[in-house]
Amino acid sequence: SSGINAEYGEARKELSTKLETLSGYFKEKEDALHCRLSDVQAKCKQLEEEGSEKNILFYKDELSKLRKEKAETERDLTLKMQTNERKAKDAYSQLRAKDVKLKEALEQLKKLKKGGINTSTSNIPEGAVVPPSFDG
Repeated sequence: SSGINAEYGEARKELSTKLETLSGYFKEKEDALHCRLSDVQAKCKQLEEEGSEKNILFYKDELSKLRKEKAETERDLTLKMQTNERKAKDAYSQLRAKDVKLKEALEQLKKLKKGGINTSTSNIPEGAVVPPSFDG
């Protein structure tokens, strides 16, 4: 059980680290897009004041592209976060299932031991996992 908890803790820590890394990466990317967006907005405003219709259309198009890119980045980050959350839940479920099986096996071993059946390692099939407290 403690091995499973350690395994679960490691898996959760790894997924948490990956999530933090991805979150940081997309936050930096979003911040950079915000800066570019601010620059383009400022240039659009300047061009509108100068009355250059051709340049205004160019920067409005650029602004539109940046908004789309920002939305895609946010969508990608959300999907990756959901994927990591799902993986963490799946890993937890698998570890819980292993924990339940281990507890059942330990209970069965205790019953066998109480019933007077020899539970020494010589009677246990090769490759079977035997908890240290129960090996004969």
